[in-house]
Amino acid sequence: MKLRGKVNLTLAGAFVVGLVLAGVGAYKVLTDEAVDNSARDARVIIEQASAIRTYTAESIKPLLEPQMKVQFLPHTIPSFAAQTNFRLVQKKLPEYSYREPALNPTNLNDRAVDWEADIINDFREHPEKSETMVTRDTPGGKYLTLSRPLKVSSAACLTCHSTPDVAPATMVAL
Repeated sequence: MKLRGKVNLTLAGAFVVGLVLAGVGAYKVLTDEAVDNSARDARVIIEQASAIRTYTAESIKPLLEPQMKVQFLPHTIPSFAAQTNFRLVQKKLPEYSYREPALNPTNLNDRAVDWEADIINDFREHPEKSETMVTRDTPGGKYLTLSRPLKVSSAACLTCHSTPDVAPATMVAL
């Protein structure tokens, strides 16, 4: 093989190696950027849900408290308000979801599935954790899950999340 052929072969090889490295690097950068953007959007959704929970607990529940003695009103429940609001958002953004799963929920729709139970148990084992992000492979593709623990810490929460004798009678009846 002549010198010119060897130089051309070497340059072609270097070009292919450079192209592969650039492609791998670009894929990594774009994937990381997509995960960061999705996580940022998920944090906004979680903060919105938290704000709705707080607003419901501090402003709506006190207004409807007298009526709760006659009829159970789910509108007074912060998690009901947050999840109902998000269902409206989800009509426009179906690629996002919001859940408040629990191992032993008051509402059976909130029962944690296996992978959610793993996240809940991880938060219990590591109470210092304030957030966890997991990427799951599903039949529909990869899903990014951003989770934060919900802790029953307010006395207002304990009226429904302690014992039935403390819970509103209309809720227990339902």
